[in-house]
Amino acid sequence: MKKIYVITGIYGHLGRALTIALSKEKDVIIRGLALPFEKLPDELKDIEHELIRGDVRDISSLRPLFKKEEGQEIYFIHTAGLISIFKKISQDFYDVNYNGAKNTLDLAVEYEVKRYIYISSVDAFKVKKNDVVKEVSQYDENLKGAYAKIKARVGNLIINNYQDKLDTCIIHPSAIIGPYDKGHNLVIKLSANYLKNGHVNGATGGFDFVDVRDVANAIISVCKKEKVARSYIISNHFYTIKELLLLVKDMASIKRKPLIFPLWLAKIFAPAIEFFAWHLHKSPLFTPYALRTISLHTTYLHDLAELDLNYEPRPIEETIKSMIDYLLDANR
Repeated sequence: MKKIYVITGIYGHLGRALTIALSKEKDVIIRGLALPFEKLPDELKDIEHELIRGDVRDISSLRPLFKKEEGQEIYFIHTAGLISIFKKISQDFYDVNYNGAKNTLDLAVEYEVKRYIYISSVDAFKVKKNDVVKEVSQYDENLKGAYAKIKARVGNLIINNYQDKLDTCIIHPSAIIGPYDKGHNLVIKLSANYLKNGHVNGATGGFDFVDVRDVANAIISVCKKEKVARSYIISNHFYTIKELLLLVKDMASIKRKPLIFPLWLAKIFAPAIEFFAWHLHKSPLFTPYALRTISLHTTYLHDLAELDLNYEPRPIEETIKSMIDYLLDANR
């Protein structure tokens, strides 16, 4: 019998990478959830997949995701969610990211899925400057940003309320970059602007950046493995934003170097930028929370994923080259 892989947020960055990776597997059915207004991405047009239109906030719209024949097994991968660099949690953000996750968990129990994989983030960990971080058994919810708080809260929800009813695994990717996205996170947005305009401004600081394809492959490994750990960090290494933009410059033969502002200067304007963006319902390029995150120089260990999943992240140069090629092709 074919395995059924259900991907919420199938048309998102990670959802696309998962669908492309799964299309190379044998005897699988790929089934995804997308919002009613989401368009079919070009890179998925030739990949066979079942599509359910719905919303994680509407539990009745999710039930078709769990359809199966006798003997079939469902591996449910919950990637859908909103990303925020605000401090405050809006009602819509809470409904999608927390209540939506709870809806999928309740249905996963009801329909007895084989394994439920929740895509969290390394933001769910409480860190201080120069910390070295590995997986935890419980999450500290006293965190700074909305995204971090909700990811930690859902992690505790799974551990405390569902692990005795459901085979679960929590995946903690670091900052995802690479192909299949046109600019929904900071580095890809900066890179896209750099390629388009020939110049770009950034801030000092950095983070751990991981290729979206490596995250997708790790998730598939979690689905294939008979027994898995409670959670895995899927990371690469720390890189400064300047280092990544210089790679873009060299690989795309851009003449002008990126202009990098010191963090202290960005921090002066960050509160005002966050205030106006919140009240105008816009997405800010940075906020105090985002600037704090890139100033901490945190190391996220992926040793457990290496041991259990044979995880090995690819060189960052390969990731940046693929990202550039995708962005240039998308803008042709």
